[in-house]
Amino acid sequence: MVRRSPSLARQAAKEILKGIESGSLTGTHGLLPSEAALSQRFDVSRATIREALSQLEQGGVITRRHGVGTFAS
Repeated sequence: MVRRSPSLARQAAKEILKGIESGSLTGTHGLLPSEAALSQRFDVSRATIREALSQLEQGGVITRRHGVGTFAS
């Protein structure tokens, strides 16, 4: 049987979650860095970060506000 490794988006979501839990990734009022900054930090594309953030939003970990930013819940 072939085992699959987690997708890049899932790996990025786990790293973002670790950063939120440790407080090293959140700024004032729980604000997370932009998608561009996160993509540079984790060395993945913005599309991968967008998917990771979508997974975290569906899980209730973050809240996204258009034009404002992404916040830890």
